[in-house]
Amino acid sequence: MTLIITPGKVSAFFLMIAFSFLFSSNAIAGGPWVLGKGQSTLSLGFSRKVGEQRWAPMITGNTTTPTDYSDDVITYELIHNPDSTTVDGKFHDFRYYYFQGAFGICKNLELDITLNYLIGREASRSDPKTGELYTYLTPEGIPMTGPNSHYAIWEINKGFTDSWLGLKYQFLHGKWPLAFEVNTRFPDLYNEPSEIYTRFHYQYIKNQTVVIGDSSYKVNDTIVEPGSEWRGLLKRDFAGIIHFGHSFFQNGALYMQGFAGYNIRQGAFSDQIMAGINGGYNWRVSDKINIIPGLSFDYVGGIGNGEQPDFTDRFYSVYKNYNFNNSKHLRGYFNVDFLINNRFDAKVGVGEWLWGKGEVKYTEAFVQLSYLIGKNCN
Repeated sequence: MTLIITPGKVSAFFLMIAFSFLFSSNAIAGGPWVLGKGQSTLSLGFSRKVGEQRWAPMITGNTTTPTDYSDDVITYELIHNPDSTTVDGKFHDFRYYYFQGAFGICKNLELDITLNYLIGREASRSDPKTGELYTYLTPEGIPMTGPNSHYAIWEINKGFTDSWLGLKYQFLHGKWPLAFEVNTRFPDLYNEPSEIYTRFHYQYIKNQTVVIGDSSYKVNDTIVEPGSEWRGLLKRDFAGIIHFGHSFFQNGALYMQGFAGYNIRQGAFSDQIMAGINGGYNWRVSDKINIIPGLSFDYVGGIGNGEQPDFTDRFYSVYKNYNFNNSKHLRGYFNVDFLINNRFDAKVGVGEWLWGKGEVKYTEAFVQLSYLIGKNCN
């Protein structure tokens, strides 16, 4: 069998951290419940997502015809990348700073926004200026040869990445509340004017002055920097999601929430089915303090109906339903909320990608602080 991995085309597909929080429980509101008119919840958070393995497609032979790539996949296997393609065993290290706002704009209707800022590190094997592999040198300064002669360095990119805007309407109250959400992923904070995807920017500098000690000389040089489109998927998504929930026991201390939805994708085809469930126990420590441990699981999977990506797409390929665009994963999270006066919420959590096809196996840790503005909800 032949293993097919395309370096450099993976990163942005997995910059979807907002889903971890859009679909997780919120001790102040969240799930099928919406904030009341005039209420708002503001949240700040940090997340770090690290990848050391990937579920890679194993196929027989190679094809050069523009056909459905998934037809050739025999199976997916969880593999480690070679040391020459990783930094300290990792090939992704994504750190996100994010803001979330939820606003009750009228009865039963809530506006939600998530803004994400990324400091992204992806292992790079070659110099983007020359295209040459990074190679170890002998003590004499001669490039080494052989299977262990190459190495990778971090390619770093900082700035805004994919963000989300949505509306949620709660149409059923009582023991089994229900709400419907529509949201869109937007790339406007990092998208560049050109329609063609740009990973690097090349800037030619003429007669640059280089100073060494007391002497200086002029050289012509080209500066190569990662472009902002490195940080996201480009184009837009549009999703419809149904939320449901239920509380158990007379005091409602044990709760359960779930969701199911469909995501229409303009870029990084194909469309996705989404589903998840989470639950927790509200332990009332005192009149002012609650501790709420919780578990959550969610599934996001491509359904293989994508068009063939062109040069405007983040993942250009001659194949329709290209592997990364049509990937699938199942994740699990454990988190604990510390709720004070039912108004201030501090949340910490850790998550793991438990299963996947065509995806990186990530480990993620996050911390989030939220504050309710407006009339307290008891």
